[in-house]
Amino acid sequence: MFFFALSRWVHCEPWNQDARYLLVLAIFQKAREEKYPKHICVILKKLIMQVLSNISNPHEKEAMQYEVFLLLLLSSEVCLQSLDYENCIAQAKEALRTTPSSRVDTFFAHLQLCRAYAVQGDLLNSRNEYMECLRNHTNTEIGWVMLKQLESACSLEGSSDEIDINLCVCVKRNGSDSSKWASLFNLACAQCFLWDGNFESAEKALAQACTQVDPDSCILFLNG
Repeated sequence: MFFFALSRWVHCEPWNQDARYLLVLAIFQKAREEKYPKHICVILKKLIMQVLSNISNPHEKEAMQYEVFLLLLLSSEVCLQSLDYENCIAQAKEALRTTPSSRVDTFFAHLQLCRAYAVQGDLLNSRNEYMECLRNHTNTEIGWVMLKQLESACSLEGSSDEIDINLCVCVKRNGSDSSKWASLFNLACAQCFLWDGNFESAEKALAQACTQVDPDSCILFLNG
């Protein structure tokens, strides 16, 4: 219902940037839910470029800066899911160039680059971006869980306690459910152990995750 309402809004007011921006977010969510089908990715790429091209001065307002930053990251993700790694990296780098780090959480741009380089097997750059994530920090819990998942893909030796510490600080600052995020963190650890072939440690991490939340939820998360 919300998706169709946004479509009608854009149809009635094609000049309205807010309507187009919200429609992009809605279509991106739909693409994620449907595992990024090709036809939706094509639509998203075109619509994002249209919205970006109509922004005359992205540095004029802080809110506009964030919109540009987010749109570039969405474009980068669509390219990543379309196996277009060159444009994926280019869009993420453009997000970093066009947005002052002091005003926007650049952690996720570096995380995006880390993912793209890791998929390509570029360990040097993936590790560099991993370290940039540690330096930049984020106040969003899922960012730390996602970074943990990349440790194995970056072929990093050992485990970084810094991620665990930062996640705990983030959870405390936001007043979030500590058991929920501890469980998700342990599931991320289990995935890393599985990719490394360390099944004994993976079993222990999964067992720990299951003690913190509903075991059925853990199984569904891991399968996903």
